[in-house]
Formats: sequence, structure tokens, C-alpha cells
Amino acid sequence: MEQGKWPDSYFLTKDILFEVWTAAIMNSAKENLWLIGGAVYRNLIEHYYGTPSTCCDYDFLFERLRKPLAVPPGWNGRSNSFGGLKLVKGSISMDFIDEHSHRFIRNKGLAFNIGNVLGCTPFTIHSIAYDIREKKIMGDAGLAAILSKTVRVHNREAAEACCRQYNVSVHDLLREKAESIGFTPIFD
Repeated sequence: MEQGKWPDSYFLTKDILFEVWTAAIMNSAKENLWLIGGAVYRNLIEHYYGTPSTCCDYDFLFERLRKPLAVPPGWNGRSNSFGGLKLVKGSISMDFIDEHSHRFIRNKGLAFNIGNVLGCTPFTIHSIAYDIREKKIMGDAGLAAILSKTVRVHNREAAEACCRQYNVSVHDLLREKAESIGFTPIFD
């Protein structure tokens, strides 16, 4: 799988308000800024396998902010499952994850960086990110999952914590996640 530069428009919606908000995030982020999770893997799956994907949930990860994020007009703000800011407008939602809102990383006493975040994802398919500033895809486990069309547990402890939050078994959530993207679940 090519790991060269990708245009932002490949991963980000053409919604003008979204583009304006993305620019505001980039201005607020002091250092690195990534798009993680479903917005990345679903678009790659569509690109490589032709599986139609409609992404309306965007998860942004950043290390530090220069200034606080504000809720723009027309958006509703609330707390996401990480304890960070979630913005919703119509069918589009955006989650903002930083060192203070990523409970699993914080509770494990790990340094907050993209490597640790990708290493602490519940399933292999989640371990993928798009570096918005560098326009590069990263995450070997996520890329391997896409190439093999399989989903496995990536971090058992993180998977169990996630499943407790949703009151579902790891087996069931793994199967559901794999089937939702047309992949095969691998139960190790």
C-alpha cells in the first residue's frame, strides 16, 4: 500500500463549514495534528476495494493547543466518550482528542504521542492515522488489516476497556466491526 502524500480532500468532506473548521483546528494545534480511526480506514477501504463509504464521524488527535477550541456557530458541543470536545452539526460529528481526554493513555501512565495512541487501539483496523500537516498515512497494524481484509484484537486491555464501556463482549464487537466493513474477524 502506498504511503506517499495524500490530499486532505481524500479524507475530509467537501462541506465548506467542515473545511473552515479544519483550518481553525490547524491554527489552534500547536504541534502535530492527525485524523484517526474510521474516517481514515473507511476511505482507504473505499479507495482500494471500491466498497462505498460514507464517513460523517471525524476524530482529530492533537498533542497541544495554542488556544482553546471554541464551538463555532451552528454546531452543538458536548463531551465525547474520551471526555474531550465533540461537535455535531446535522449528520457530521467531530471528536477532539488530546492528552487530557484520552483516559486509557493517561491511566496507563504512557506518554501522549501518536505511537502510543496507535499502540493502544482496541482493534488492528483502528491503528491507523492520517497526518494532516505532513499528508501521510501511518499505522502498520491498520494498513496490514486493510491489505489482509481482516480485523484482530490489537491491544487486549484496550479492547476489554472499550467493550466494558459499550457492555458488549470483545468477540461480539470484533465480529461486528469486521462485518461492518466487509472484513473477516480473526479470533486469536
